Amino acid sequence: MGAKVTDKKYSRPANPSMALLGDAESGTIIHFEMSEPDDDPVVMLAEIVLNFIFQYGIPKEIRVSNVIAEAALEQICGICGSKLRRIKRLKGLDSFRESMYRFGL
Repeated sequence: MGAKVTDKKYSRPANPSMALLGDAESGTIIHFEMSEPDDDPVVMLAEIVLNFIFQYGIPKEIRVSNVIAEAALEQICGICGSKLRRIKRLKGLDSFRESMYRFGL
């Protein structure tokens, strides 16, 4: 995320990962989660996607914006038959992320 978060529970500032799950057509945010310092962001992302699949079904396509997210979801998409595509910008999610920066989150 690129922002330090100070929490009294931890001795050092954290730089949390942010996972956003959204609909590409509408730009609607379906799920948002920030990691805790002890969380594995790859596991967090995989759990979010799997929970979505179990609740709503298998999406035709999953788009990611970085190679780490792509690697985290390759096996899931291969098993489910979803197309996995890495693109430069996730437009709907980018505007959400920018609004969070404006509010200091």
